[in-house]
Amino acid sequence: MSIHLVSGLLAVAISLFVIMAASQGKSRSSFFVPMIIAFALFHLSEVLGLVLFGQAHTIENLIRVYYAVSLVALALISFYACEVANIRIKGFKVAAICATLFFGALCIATDIVVAGVQSINYFPTAVKGPAYLLFRVFSLGLLLVISAVLIVGYRRANSHKRQIQCIYTLYAIFPIILTCSGLLVLMALEYKINGVGVLPAASILFMVITLVSEERHQLTDIRRFVPSSSERKTSSEVMSIVSSYSRDEIQYRDAVSEIERLLVVQKYKKNSGNASATAELMGMPRSSLYSIFNRLKIDANK
Repeated sequence: MSIHLVSGLLAVAISLFVIMAASQGKSRSSFFVPMIIAFALFHLSEVLGLVLFGQAHTIENLIRVYYAVSLVALALISFYACEVANIRIKGFKVAAICATLFFGALCIATDIVVAGVQSINYFPTAVKGPAYLLFRVFSLGLLLVISAVLIVGYRRANSHKRQIQCIYTLYAIFPIILTCSGLLVLMALEYKINGVGVLPAASILFMVITLVSEERHQLTDIRRFVPSSSERKTSSEVMSIVSSYSRDEIQYRDAVSEIERLLVVQKYKKNSGNASATAELMGMPRSSLYSIFNRLKIDANK
């Protein structure tokens, strides 16, 4: 149980880090932060279920919350996927929100979906109610929508950047899709299994892949808060130069030249050494960019 508790706590910790980082920037997707909050609540209820194992009434309430929050998380993932893929499905969001609230209320307030709690290998899990099949069908439907939206978005993308965003998001979400689908199928085949320890690992993979993709492809605006990102490094170096200038350690012209060098090199590296793309993003002809390289003695081949 301790290993599963650690994985759950790690998932909660990573979720909180991503939430704090994303809340300080302007997220490109309005569903990104709510989605990670749902992940955090989902895994927090899982952790509390392990910690409070043995307190039957409390555990049952946590299981009900666990199931309700899982639906909210899936719905938010589907909305996030639609926004990344730039696909609008008429009436989908309203229908998904209504169905999520409906099934969530059934999970929490009735015995139709969750009829009680039982122990499987010392881990608490739900006793299936008469409407559990509908819950399962709805969950699988959302997983199929998420996969289909990202694949269609990739195929219909009108820019290479959009394709990259779709494929990275699909890679990130795939562990969650695979894990949830596998658990639902196994449960349908009457295998006694739950997602303790497995779902946190899938969520951690999702957040790690998302953070890695941040460094190059700007799926959301949190890269400058990620320690390994080029934005964070450039920001720190610029602040260091400004600090040195304020302490009269370097001259004005030297400070300006160093900051200009950092900004140009960062943009050039971000575009993988493509001078044309760099010049376009900087709003100048390529010849002007090469003039800056010569003036600042920047080696374009490095």
